[in-house]
Amino acid sequence: MSDPSLPIQGAFVARLKTNGILPAVVGGRVLDRVAADTPRPYVTVGETLVLPDKAECLNGSESFPVVRCFSDKAGYPEVKEIAAAVIAALDEYNDLVISDHRLIVIELDDVRYRRDANGLTSIADITFRVVTEPEQPLTSGD
Repeated sequence: MSDPSLPIQGAFVARLKTNGILPAVVGGRVLDRVAADTPRPYVTVGETLVLPDKAECLNGSESFPVVRCFSDKAGYPEVKEIAAAVIAALDEYNDLVISDHRLIVIELDDVRYRRDANGLTSIADITFRVVTEPEQPLTSGD
């Protein structure tokens, strides 16, 4: 299996930094690692479950990347607005370019809204299902 998680992460970050209302709402803060002094709201991309999806002459994978949205505004309205922008940018966006991989499908898997243990920060965990295969399929000798 060729692990597509890093190229998927890069494609997600590029799309989220340039599409729809999200860049204006989070001020371009689409991150992997968050510094302690990073102002909210922001979005993180990185955590991914990758499962092999093997078939004859293929060595594909099914990935479940998580986009996490954070807001310190009262209640859930802002984090839900951010989540809606993320979903609009990525759900069923089958033109997403993932380096060294061919995208088969990208779709929303689930969304979970919750409050952080600090009692102030609202969080949206958005999981996508991304099915890919390497650009070069396996041959019978591989």
